[in-house]
Amino acid sequence: FGDAESPLLLSSTTDFFQDAVGGTFAQSVNPLLFPTYPTLEYDSWLTIGSDDNTGTQTQSVGLNVFTFASGGDLSSGSVNGGSWFITPDTEPTAFPDAEGKVLIAQVTTSGTVTFNGNILYRTGEGTSPIARDLALVFPNDCFTDLNQDGVVNINDLLIVLSDYGCVAADCSGDTNNNGVVGIDDILSILGTFGDNCY
Repeated sequence: FGDAESPLLLSSTTDFFQDAVGGTFAQSVNPLLFPTYPTLEYDSWLTIGSDDNTGTQTQSVGLNVFTFASGGDLSSGSVNGGSWFITPDTEPTAFPDAEGKVLIAQVTTSGTVTFNGNILYRTGEGTSPIARDLALVFPNDCFTDLNQDGVVNINDLLIVLSDYGCVAADCSGDTNNNGVVGIDDILSILGTFGDNCY
């Protein structure tokens, strides 16, 4: 959700792909149509958990989705706010997976995606915490953020050190993609140490 206090913005540096057969929410996506309409699989849509019409029936209130439906940004920052949601405890596909993750959108774009928003959720104990002012950027803009956690820190340096001397195309500590993990990679990490990648 987004409101005047904590706005919502889902944006891309280029347009979001919106298939003519798709829709704004996952329940508009029928996977049986993929063979006939192959680009439907890449449609951009919002959800809470489900990735097609067999699961969660996502609803919205106060959210102007028309710009997003035509490939533009999705935003909400008014006093009344806007949101997409499901009715609590009624949609099993909206519960977290084994890693504690819940799908909230699929977006297809050739650009960089930015999400700034807020999430209200229900815990197993029945409380409803709010996580405000969340920010994500895809892809992560820091080549030295090797673990993709949004900051260049000791964990990234440890990846390089544990991979030091690796000579292969897929060395995880190879920050400059030259096929060798060496002193240049350590210096890259140290030179960007502390950078916020979002």
